[in-house]
Amino acid sequence: MRSDSSLPGRNRTDLLFLPAFGFFLFMMLFHLMHSPLWGDEWVEYSVSQQSIQYSEMIISIIRSFQPPLYNFVMHFWLQINNSILWFRLFNVLVGFISGIIMFKTLSLTANRIVASATVFVLGATYQWVFCIQECSEYSLMVMFLFFALYYFILTHRENTLKNELLLILSCILAIYSQYGAVFVAVPLLMQNFFNVCRSRNLARIKTSISIYVVSVIVFAAPLYYFFARWQLMRNGLEHNLSFNYKEFSQFPVVFGKLYGYFFHVSESTCSILLAVSGFVFLCMAFILLFRKETDWNSKICPSWF
Repeated sequence: MRSDSSLPGRNRTDLLFLPAFGFFLFMMLFHLMHSPLWGDEWVEYSVSQQSIQYSEMIISIIRSFQPPLYNFVMHFWLQINNSILWFRLFNVLVGFISGIIMFKTLSLTANRIVASATVFVLGATYQWVFCIQECSEYSLMVMFLFFALYYFILTHRENTLKNELLLILSCILAIYSQYGAVFVAVPLLMQNFFNVCRSRNLARIKTSISIYVVSVIVFAAPLYYFFARWQLMRNGLEHNLSFNYKEFSQFPVVFGKLYGYFFHVSESTCSILLAVSGFVFLCMAFILLFRKETDWNSKICPSWF
């Protein structure tokens, strides 16, 4: 009998890849119907079944303070079957695609073992499972942000027009899913444009400027005019621009608080452990940043794994 050590490297990593995605899918499906729809889910369920032809859905979306993509996609999803199970299965599909894209991204920047291990961790993340099993637009937003990160990495490796277009499209779809995506999408788009400018390819720079301008006119302006501005006026948002120095001083341990949130760990009982783990993560991030390779034809951190 052949030993595992004689297996090709790709096959050995697949031994981790398959159970990783099996566990990932199981965790998203486990107890999917453990509770009935709650308030916000009922809103999404009912709005998504309203009429598009007579603008009933559009009016409801404006009142909901959300962008339109999720409800429009869900409208056609529910045309196939309008059961609660089918309604909830949509986010499971979206979540599984997100896992695949995350795996591909980490395979590019690290290796397949790290990518598989991360799929395991994501499947065991309480807030991820909660996000997937709750019928809302957040899962759709995260999927498109994963796509955006993937194509952002590809544009660094091969700055082609195709990769740039897919990056921009992913960012647009993420924002059309949830407005909060701008905090990730806009920095990615800005960095991509700076990278294009550094190429000193005048024709490429002009093309990128044209794409960005067209995107603003065709996608950003209509989203603001038909949805965001009415929602802003209706909600009468007030902005508090005061700076809290005490919160800023907590930055070194904020990642530990995020651990507690994502894995549903009580901060009151594990505050020291979370703070230390957050500080260690921050230090490792800085070390990795300064040790990273600048040649995108090779792995970012091959010596670490």
